[in-house]
This record gives sequence, C-alpha cells and structure tokens, in this order.
Amino acid sequence: MKRITTIFAIATFVLSTNAKAQLVNDSEGYQRIEASFAAQKTDWGKDNSYTKTKGFELGYIKGINLTSRIPLFLELGGQLTWTHAKDEVYSVDVKHTFMNISIPVNVAYKFAFASSENITIVPFVGPNFKFNVIGKEKWGDEKTSYLSKDDMGGKDNRANIFQAGMNLGIGVNIAHNLYVGYRFQPDFKKYFDEGDVKTHTNYLTIGVNF
Repeated sequence: MKRITTIFAIATFVLSTNAKAQLVNDSEGYQRIEASFAAQKTDWGKDNSYTKTKGFELGYIKGINLTSRIPLFLELGGQLTWTHAKDEVYSVDVKHTFMNISIPVNVAYKFAFASSENITIVPFVGPNFKFNVIGKEKWGDEKTSYLSKDDMGGKDNRANIFQAGMNLGIGVNIAHNLYVGYRFQPDFKKYFDEGDVKTHTNYLTIGVNF
C-alpha cells in the first residue's frame, strides 16, 4: 500500500507543480519494445523470511486509443521476466530462480510536459495476468521445483502456475521515441495456496516507441 501511495503522490506532484501540464492532442496509438531491470521479492510468511531476486524483463506493449477526444489508451502486450539470486546459508550455496510470462491490461493517460509534446508523462494502472514458467531453488546439489507436484508432494502443494495482480506506474516519453518508466507489480493471488506466500516486483524500464 505504501508503494502504491508513493506512485500516486509522484504523479500528482509532477502534474501539480507544472502549471502548464495539459492533455496531449494525440489520438494515435503506439507500439513499444522495452527492456527492464526487475527486482522481485518473495515473502514466505514465516518469521518474516523473504527472498530477493534480480534480473531482467523483455516486453512488447501496444497502446490503443479509446477515444479521439482525449489521450486515453488501453495498453496490451506481453512481458517475459527472469530473476535469480545466489546466497550462502551455513556454508551451502543456495540459488533461487524465477521466470514468468505476464499479460498486462493497462489504462494509460498521456499528458504534455511544460506545454511541449516532445516530453509526455504517462501514468498507468490496470490488472496483470501472470503465468509462472520456472520457480525453483537449489540447496547444494539438491534441486526443487516449486511448480512440480512430484517435488512438492502433490498437485495441491505446488506453486500456482497462474497469478493475478496489478500494474501501477508512470512513464515518460522523450522526443516521442524514447521511453523510460517505473512499474510496481504486486500479485493478489498467492504464490502458494497454502501459507501466506506473496510476490511483488519492481521494474525500471527503457523502451523505444514506434
């Protein structure tokens, strides 16, 4: 909740401190390819234990204008995220690896910055649908897949292949083509049905609009 409040505060501050901020007269859609630094936190819900993994995201976004009168867009696309971490516990190497494919469905609003359409601000929010492809740990030579019913002792004990969450963030378009942004992605559906295991991910993104 603090992260969500902070993002809204940043968006409000940018717009309120720029007295000349205005809606862009832009009814054309857009496409974007992007690459992100990704930082995922898995909260295991036991003694406040958690795992932090870092990696990258590769994605594609298509913005569809919803009305010709205002720059309100529906963003659809696909994103592949991979994160990894290596720690040492009691002199034993411990590795965690996660990979997922997500489908965002965002509503984005485009504002001009300082009355110049060369720089536009794009806050966005919407649901996210994530499919977990890899979720595993390795303690020394022992490997465990969280998504495997054999490794986890049954289908009901394994991690969820599907997770629903949301996207909340803000981006900046520079000279129309260059995009930089930040996105917070909490998952509402738990990683495991049993226990209070939750995941959320932060993204720092750079992309190209075309």
